[in-house]
Amino acid sequence: GRLGISAINLGQYLNAGTTVATLDAVEGQVFVDISLPQEQLPGVTVGMPVRIMLRGDERPVHGVVKAISPTVDPSTRNARVRASVPNQDRRLRPGMFVTAELVTPKRTTVVTVPATAVIHAPYGDSVFIIEDKPRDAPGMRTTPDGKSVKIARQQFVRLGAARGDFVAIVEGLTAGQPIVSAGAFKLRNGSPIVIENAVRPTPQTNPHPENR
Repeated sequence: GRLGISAINLGQYLNAGTTVATLDAVEGQVFVDISLPQEQLPGVTVGMPVRIMLRGDERPVHGVVKAISPTVDPSTRNARVRASVPNQDRRLRPGMFVTAELVTPKRTTVVTVPATAVIHAPYGDSVFIIEDKPRDAPGMRTTPDGKSVKIARQQFVRLGAARGDFVAIVEGLTAGQPIVSAGAFKLRNGSPIVIENAVRPTPQTNPHPENR
């Protein structure tokens, strides 16, 4: 181990149990605890490779999953995964914040939508799907400038993990379905709409907001 800074002074009287210094085992193998969303747990197994990135250091540290918690935190819906990482060069220290990447054996294809398209409510999350207006529906079918009038149908969905400006849809949508990506909070089920892509937002998986 490695002895830390002394917590006492020369000539100081000590009581039983007083901490003199800390001894940290930072050499050899160390443990890194990872907080993982419950949706990603099925793909994690003991022995899976893990890549650890330190802030301010571009050199990754590689380890493996050593243990997976059998319970999920009810407040965050995250589970704790523990990785074992070699630390012969002492780059990892107790209390450090790191970024961990689990190297999965295969890629999973998921349906994603902009986070602005999702309506959150106590009774469930939903998006508005754009559909053709039924022929027997009242009201005009085109606008004066010739644009087609559609309708918005509310569709309840089950959300997955989020990344940047996108969120995964686990259930409720199929790839290719047109949805309302902005202004959905103004709509009700069956509202007539006109598609206007000129003002469509541009979500990103790794956004970098400008400081204005």
